[in-house]
Amino acid sequence: MSSLGQMIAGIAHEINHPVNFIYGNIECANEYIEVLLALVDLYQQCYPDSDWIIKEKIEEIDLEFISKDLLNICSSMKIDAQRIREIVLQHFPLL
Repeated sequence: MSSLGQMIAGIAHEINHPVNFIYGNIECANEYIEVLLALVDLYQQCYPDSDWIIKEKIEEIDLEFISKDLLNICSSMKIDAQRIREIVLQHFPLL
């Protein structure tokens, strides 16, 4: 029984480590994304009459949707990583 407990604790640790890494880096990635999106917005304000190829690419990739959805994705990833952390810590509080 002791071996089973050690194995489960090891598995929980192996789950917890990458989840903590993801959780810790989501905030930083979110900040970088916000800065880059602000730069894109500033560029669009300063150069509203950009080349047709740029305008075409903006439409092709649906920049407005990506800009909104990217921040939502980061938020969802952070919430889900937190949920996984809580599950692991709830069942293995010594980790």
